[in-house]
Amino acid sequence: FDTISKASFDVCQGQAFDMLFESRRDVSEEEYMSMVSGKTGALTEASTKVGALLGGGDKKQVEALASYGRLIGIAFQIRDDVLGVVGEQEKFGKPIGSDLREGKQTLVVVRALSTVSKGEKKKLLRALGKSNASKRDIEAAIMVLKESGAVDYVAGRARKYVADAKSRLSSLPESKAKEVLLELADFVIEREF
Repeated sequence: FDTISKASFDVCQGQAFDMLFESRRDVSEEEYMSMVSGKTGALTEASTKVGALLGGGDKKQVEALASYGRLIGIAFQIRDDVLGVVGEQEKFGKPIGSDLREGKQTLVVVRALSTVSKGEKKKLLRALGKSNASKRDIEAAIMVLKESGAVDYVAGRARKYVADAKSRLSSLPESKAKEVLLELADFVIEREF
């Protein structure tokens, strides 16, 4: 019960921060990571932890699976941020650039805002949080995100989270379940939707 209660609190807090960040242009990477750790990471952590508890795992296994869950949840959200910029709309299921229009402070946006020149920042801000931004403004903002290296940087962070998540499973015995968890971790960063 404590696991579900804590996860519910963390998810709500993470979602609240996500919504508050839409009105800010100075969100730090640390703030973003804290938000996404709650918003998405807490839910996947609770899922894997409850599975470990129901499966009769010992304390070390429960902790390993809980940590694995939080890390792949974070990687999942980071991958979602990348797909929102470079994904294919038909596969992704929502318009590319819609996070920009909504003013979402994705890790890609946070990184770009902290690294680009004033001119590039201006192009990005022409679309960020502007529901009436033109298609041209959205395309220009996406180009800034790509050319700034923010997309590659964020994709690299997602890969590191997945590698860390997979390493947490090293203490578990070899099994079909462990293989599935390793494959799931890879799917998180390879997915196109």
